[in-house]
Amino acid sequence: MHGYSDSTVHHFENTYQAGLFIKERLLKAGDVVLLKASQNTLFFEIIVEMLLADKSDVEKLCRREPIWERKRQLIKKNFYDSLST
Repeated sequence: MHGYSDSTVHHFENTYQAGLFIKERLLKAGDVVLLKASQNTLFFEIIVEMLLADKSDVEKLCRREPIWERKRQLIKKNFYDSLST
C-alpha cells in the first residue's frame, strides 16, 4: 500500500469504530489531536465528542440542533446494530 504496512494502515466500517480505535489504541495522556474530516457528515463531530477530556465541552461543539442529534443517534444505533450481527 504505497509503502505503508498493514500494521500502520487501518480501515473502519463506521465513525464509532474509528473513534474507539483512536481513543483506546492511539491516544496517550497529554496528547493533542488534530482531526480532519468531511463537513458534509457528522464524522468529525462524533469522533471529537468521543475524545473530549471534559465531556461538558460537548455543548461547545457545532451541529447541536435537534436535526443533527437525530442523525447522530441514527449513526450510533447503526454502529451498535452492526455489533449484534
